[in-house]
Amino acid sequence: MLYATVDLFHATVIDNVLKEFGYYSGHKVNKRKSHVYFSLNTPADVRNSICSTLGIQEVESFDTYLGAPMFMGRVGAAHFNFIINKFHGKLNGWTAHTLSLAGRITLAKSILSILPIYFMQVADFPLKVCAEIERHIRRFIWGSSTDNTKVSLVRWDVVCQPLDQDGLDILFPLVQNKPTLTSLLEWSVGNGSVVRFWEDNWIPSLGHLCNPALVASHGHDNLNFHNFLIASRQWNEEALAQCLPPHALRHIINVQPLIALILVTFPFGHGRTSTHMEQQSHWSTLPSGWMCLNTDDAVSTTNQTSSIGGVIRDPTGAWVTGFYKNIGVSSVLQAELWSIHEGLLIAWDSGISKLIVQSDSKQAIKMLTAYDRDLNPLSLVRTISVLSKRAWNISFKWIPRDCNKAADYLAKLAPPHCFNLTVVDSPPWKLYRCAPWMLA
Repeated sequence: MLYATVDLFHATVIDNVLKEFGYYSGHKVNKRKSHVYFSLNTPADVRNSICSTLGIQEVESFDTYLGAPMFMGRVGAAHFNFIINKFHGKLNGWTAHTLSLAGRITLAKSILSILPIYFMQVADFPLKVCAEIERHIRRFIWGSSTDNTKVSLVRWDVVCQPLDQDGLDILFPLVQNKPTLTSLLEWSVGNGSVVRFWEDNWIPSLGHLCNPALVASHGHDNLNFHNFLIASRQWNEEALAQCLPPHALRHIINVQPLIALILVTFPFGHGRTSTHMEQQSHWSTLPSGWMCLNTDDAVSTTNQTSSIGGVIRDPTGAWVTGFYKNIGVSSVLQAELWSIHEGLLIAWDSGISKLIVQSDSKQAIKMLTAYDRDLNPLSLVRTISVLSKRAWNISFKWIPRDCNKAADYLAKLAPPHCFNLTVVDSPPWKLYRCAPWMLA
């Protein structure tokens, strides 16, 4: 889906983009199956000229895109009736009075609560719709139906509390909508030249950093990205700690700075990349001249803070170096990619020319070996792709979790309140009992 200003110039740009896409990809856009939509105040002659330039038919509205409805104009609660109808369809097939309370709770958590999640990624639900969704879930849990209304035995805000606080861990639709809507957003801050550190919402989970800033009265407005970075492509944690509270620091430390400088420094590479996804149950001797990098992550289930770890070994499995680091608030996939990224930087600085990267994350390995990885929306994938194109040979390989215990152990060593990278020159003595090269 492409968006553009309504004029012939931008129509020509779109037409050229589609032609270049076909030239470089080998695929041709089917214009018979393509459509263009105009805003209501677009003159008829402009519409005809643009449709003639593009060779694409105009439509008055779109039905769905990737399974989600396309809303045109002002959006109201009536536009979300399809969600309520989905609830009716599910509830009509269930008989609440024949199910136990435990059964109704299980269905409510596993099916009803997740029905709107996909659509919450692309739309901001009105309060009325969220209240209606909540009402259906609440009535079903307590056994109410159209003919019989049951009394709620426990306050709904108590029911929605986490399990460790004597609740059922059922999410409020309104509370669920905002984080889901912003969960797919990621900023590539580059060198910070076009992103305003304080004013832009470049960390959606935090909002504008000028709100939690601790030094509002000390002229922090004059500080920008370069004031919080050091030469080694890392955040200056001391400078950040002077301006931001600890909870904000945990979010910022996970954002990768200076990706633009990496892309400029190594725009083309001579490296070779391959992938292996076969099953492996024990350490195998590497080809002569090759080194092995094992990486892993550990994500806390309580506060979502993550740590990473890795180990580099020689062809016989002997320890070369290891590392671990706390990276702050992160998803599992981001943490896996961070561990590979840090391991590659350490391997490059160590002068390694042939490296096999082993990870137990199939999703990360598939992303890093895809033909279009340079266009991946995750900045870490693009950066790792650039690193792999340097003057060395890189091979990405998936391994089972049981064969990655050394990296997992190192990831769990990272202290919770320190974000510095720690390099381990010799293996910790406790690691010998779980080291993968000792697995049979």
